Amino acid sequence: LLSEGRTMRYAALLALLSVTTVQAQAPPRVVSLHPAATEILLALDAAELLVARMEGDVAAGTGGRPAVARRLLADVPSLGEMLTPNLEVLASVEPDLVIAWTGADLSALSRVVERRGGTLEPIAVDRLRDVQPAIERIGGLVGRAEAAARLSGEFAATLAQARRHEIAGRPRPRVL
Repeated sequence: LLSEGRTMRYAALLALLSVTTVQAQAPPRVVSLHPAATEILLALDAAELLVARMEGDVAAGTGGRPAVARRLLADVPSLGEMLTPNLEVLASVEPDLVIAWTGADLSALSRVVERRGGTLEPIAVDRLRDVQPAIERIGGLVGRAEAAARLSGEFAATLAQARRHEIAGRPRPRVL
């Protein structure tokens, strides 16, 4: 038999263990239907999370290195074009997260993703000013917030340097 003091300590230890035990969460199964999102995922070293992507992601490559992208995405199935993904294949890969372009028709996509219990995350990366928020958002969604903060900072520094050295003092081009 345990003494009263030992019983209390034992009960307290059990209570502490039950509160502090955290179940490991499986990494998200991600589908990228936006070439910029795929680039960001690859730059965040998150290629293993991709369960499907759009056709043409390999062409851009990681930072303009298509051979690297081809290797990283070789076994990741393509869902077709960005604006017309194959919804049957999308449903079959059972994604937790689908990242899509805001300009796409999201209604059918949303129905398929939500029916499967996933999340649809539309992102816009149409201008340079869209890149950093997209990096940070995607990084947060896939559990790579620290890496995303570093990547975002590197992007900002590179952009600032380019603006200082390449644009400074030149007239702004006009169209039409």
